[in-house]
Amino acid sequence: MKGYSTSYVGLFEAQPGGMPSISSIEIPLIQRDYAQGRLEARVKEIRVSFLEVLLDAVANGEPVGLDFVYGKIEKATFHPLDGQQRLTTLFLLHWYLASAANRLDAGAAWTRFSYATRAGARLFCKRLAAHPLPQDADMPSAWIVDQAWYLYTWRTDPTIQSMLVMIDAIHEEVQHLYRDLDAQSAWERLTDAQSPAVSFNLLPLDDMESDEDLYIKMNSRGKPLTSFENFKARFEQDIQHSDRAEDFAHRIDGTWSDLLWPFRGGDNLVDDEFIRYISFIVELCEFREGRVRASAGRLGPRARAVFGEGNERAEEHIDFLFGAFDKWQSAEHISKVFSDVFSTSLPGEEHYDPHKVVLFRGTSINVNLFEQCLRRSITFQQILLLYAFVLHLIEETEYFPRRLRVLRNLIVASENEVRRDNMPALVSCHPPR
Repeated sequence: MKGYSTSYVGLFEAQPGGMPSISSIEIPLIQRDYAQGRLEARVKEIRVSFLEVLLDAVANGEPVGLDFVYGKIEKATFHPLDGQQRLTTLFLLHWYLASAANRLDAGAAWTRFSYATRAGARLFCKRLAAHPLPQDADMPSAWIVDQAWYLYTWRTDPTIQSMLVMIDAIHEEVQHLYRDLDAQSAWERLTDAQSPAVSFNLLPLDDMESDEDLYIKMNSRGKPLTSFENFKARFEQDIQHSDRAEDFAHRIDGTWSDLLWPFRGGDNLVDDEFIRYISFIVELCEFREGRVRASAGRLGPRARAVFGEGNERAEEHIDFLFGAFDKWQSAEHISKVFSDVFSTSLPGEEHYDPHKVVLFRGTSINVNLFEQCLRRSITFQQILLLYAFVLHLIEETEYFPRRLRVLRNLIVASENEVRRDNMPALVSCHPPR
């Protein structure tokens, strides 16, 4: 059966081309509990990133697509086999915005959302849809659990508890990003029949196989999206203002992935390696602007502040990002760049070479700072040295070994000064030729 583009509310409207109508959504028994509201740090990163995408769409009017949702339609009830998490989040977002816009109608078709997995979750969704959130509620979950219709036994239901976490997260992100959000306009954009703020491609499946077989096949990967996959999707939106946005999408899935592949970890992915190297680049761009973070923050918002349209130096930083990847040709090239200049042998030792720069005492025997950056966090001293290599490759500087030796000596002589608050000044320095 052919698929078609629709929105959450659009699912319940008349469908094109004789497609079967849908009057309700029921998460089937074979599905797991709602997971986007779990409290693990990794899940929180994914949850917040996803909500930022959704809220940007309803607040700014730039529509977003959520890929395919697969499922079976039986007696006008849609049973999603892939898309449960997204649909649940959209149901909760609709409830929150409908409450804020005073548009919540318990009889509206979109409120007919339930879980076959747990009786408690079914009843919770029904009661939630019948009770709008007061606009003076400081924390939605606290208001909900204090209502007479909220059952005490629900405190142990993982799906309901995850829903409460997600509702609070929606509220917190609205307060953080769009405190003055026009709820009426946001609701109209979300439910617009012609150009909805959030859409997806619905693919109804023919009744050719059992639900269990289809579920196993479509979820054979068995893993949720990684933090990097969520970061990448958002980042591609953040740099849409740049002429290099499309080029970025091609390179990060092509040549840059090929570059990092030899450094992959035991999971046979390069997601963590991408995150570490992009974190290195983002931090350097922050230093180049004279900004110093008091503590580690989420990479997504930091990258947006550096590369997003609101930063007047965004194009400069995007050019630096491309150069920091493109100038490395291969794993072999990377290794040679460092081994040609660095040594760990001191004068008098067997492999000492006076033409090479000796790294700091106590440094790992691996002189490949690029690989060090991909494997683990690197020190501020190593950040400065790796930055020097990146600049050398981008700008094709002369007398690099001599300049690197001066930099190494300055770092050693000023060891106590190489700390976070001094990094902007240190990054802006250029050793003499």
